Amino acid sequence: MKSFSPQVLLPVYSIGVLGAFLQIAGAQWDISAHILGIVETFFTPAHAVLYTGIGLVALANLQGVRLRLAHGQNSRYASLFGGLRVAVVGTELQLVAAPIDLYWHTAYGFDPFLFTPAHSILIVGVVLGGIGMTLGAIRLL
Repeated sequence: MKSFSPQVLLPVYSIGVLGAFLQIAGAQWDISAHILGIVETFFTPAHAVLYTGIGLVALANLQGVRLRLAHGQNSRYASLFGGLRVAVVGTELQLVAAPIDLYWHTAYGFDPFLFTPAHSILIVGVVLGGIGMTLGAIRLL
């Protein structure tokens, strides 16, 4: 097993925290559009920001999992990967919700309600991804 330096997780959590920020910014923008009644489809700038954030958190998760697998399950630094476990669940939820959101907007167009099935799943995913990446970054520091 190769030696492990906790510093290799710094870019992982940095990208993850940036992604979480973009998710929150995109979600806030999207919520504003819903509240204002702005007609939208799935392909809006707000969704582009939101899904860019989801993509960044997903990439950070993949890299973190790769590092975890490379350095074994019994590493003395195992606790540094705890935030990733939470963020991975959030990303999985978002990856399930994304096609549902696309379908919902395609089938129904503008939806004036924030808590559609897809949005509810996305919100939980955003929260878990943000909490996981933030906790991991704090633990790393």
